[in-house]
Amino acid sequence: KYIKDVGSSVKAALSQAELNNVGDLAKYLAFKPEYSTKMAARPDVGEGVLLKVTDWKLLTPEDYDRTCFHCEVDIVGTSIEHECNGADGKALSVYATNDPKKVAEFMKEMGINPVAVVSVDEIAPPDEDGMVVLTTMEKLLIQYLDIFGKPTREFLKKLFPFAQDIQEKVQIAELTLDRKMEEFQDRQLRSLTYADYMTEFKSLKIPIEKYTELVPTVKQRVYSICSSSDHHPGKCQLLVVREDWQAKGGETKYGLCSSYLTIVRPGDYCIGHSTHSVMKIPDDKMAMVFMCGLG
Repeated sequence: KYIKDVGSSVKAALSQAELNNVGDLAKYLAFKPEYSTKMAARPDVGEGVLLKVTDWKLLTPEDYDRTCFHCEVDIVGTSIEHECNGADGKALSVYATNDPKKVAEFMKEMGINPVAVVSVDEIAPPDEDGMVVLTTMEKLLIQYLDIFGKPTREFLKKLFPFAQDIQEKVQIAELTLDRKMEEFQDRQLRSLTYADYMTEFKSLKIPIEKYTELVPTVKQRVYSICSSSDHHPGKCQLLVVREDWQAKGGETKYGLCSSYLTIVRPGDYCIGHSTHSVMKIPDDKMAMVFMCGLG
């Protein structure tokens, strides 16, 4: 269904130079039976399903200080069709993707071949012996790795050995020391990301297979379902507020998943699955329920 829906709109034209660089990827796609090739949206999220967006409405004026919107996905025929009833206190876990344009800029600066094939067995162990889970570097950075997330000092401890310049190696390593805590905290307040650190130090030479060891995967964000399957059968509706904050220096930063959901439109697909709410609804429907909301 997904291939049928998006096939006509995807721009799949490749230049001769790009075709020459496809490498191993071509054989896995050309000889699917021989290699038992299977496609999966997020092999590391076994319960994840592709959900088609069927409605999106902005609920606040464009000049309002917060962006609040309504988003609806179609769950008919999916494994979560009967597990997304907001009346039962259920929630939807959504897996965002990184901005393809920002990822393209990052790959260009780091000298990464977008169609280089890389194993993701470390983050998505194969279901069967003798099988491997593969993707391209472009897909790895768009769909899997949280390269625009905020790193910890543990990341820097793993990063500095890849610096070729001794001064940069020392500079990165020193950021992990207690005496450099103030400088590191300043970087945190400025919301520097994994990508910012990797592009800041120009002598870094990171093998493509090491990115999965350095950067964590994009984790799901959980949204309460605001619709009842009795009133909207086959649909799952969300009410979302885009997360934003002011970083040190005045730049406005935005949350990954809420920003991702601001740009999806009817016809697009996202990956998600049903999640049990932390709130347990009393069996007695007449029992009083007190709810508190921050702010």
